[in-house]
Parts: sequence; C-alpha cells; structure tokens
Amino acid sequence: MRAHSLRSDSAVSFGRSRSSTAPVYGALREALHDLSGASLTIAAMYLDGEVDRVRALELMQHYQLISRERAERGLAFTEQYRSYSSTIRQAKN
Repeated sequence: MRAHSLRSDSAVSFGRSRSSTAPVYGALREALHDLSGASLTIAAMYLDGEVDRVRALELMQHYQLISRERAERGLAFTEQYRSYSSTIRQAKN
C-alpha cells in the first residue's frame, strides 16, 4: 500500500495553533457524544430480534463510526453478555 503524502493544502496543518482547531474538535466531541447511545439502541434492537446480525453490524458501523472488525467485536460482546448489555441499557434510561 502506498503512503499518502501531505500536501500544503491538506486539512491537516501542523503549523495551525490549537486555539484555531479547538472549536472544531469541540464540535466533533459533542457530535460523537450524541451518537454514544447508538450502541445501546442497536444492541437492544438486535437482542429483541428487530434486526438481524448483518443489519446490526451495518448500523454499528454507520452510527458509531467504527470499522467492521470493531463492530463485530462489539456485537460479540453483546451476544456473550446479553444480560449485562440489557442492564446497562436500563440503567442509562
């Protein structure tokens, strides 16, 4: 695989001060926080039979912004610790 080179117009600028990127970083963290409940919702939908395994993995990748591999590990956890996942969901509500 060929490494990507950084261009001067790249979105990544090492000369940029932290203060100029702080608002963007803050907005990103807020958006990710807003998505944090998705994992519990998707786990519930899967455990309740509302979606199958393939659809649960797709939803996890889309709403949690994670790789297929990471989604599979997360779903494996849900499958192994069903009651734990349900308890967490109930506690958050």
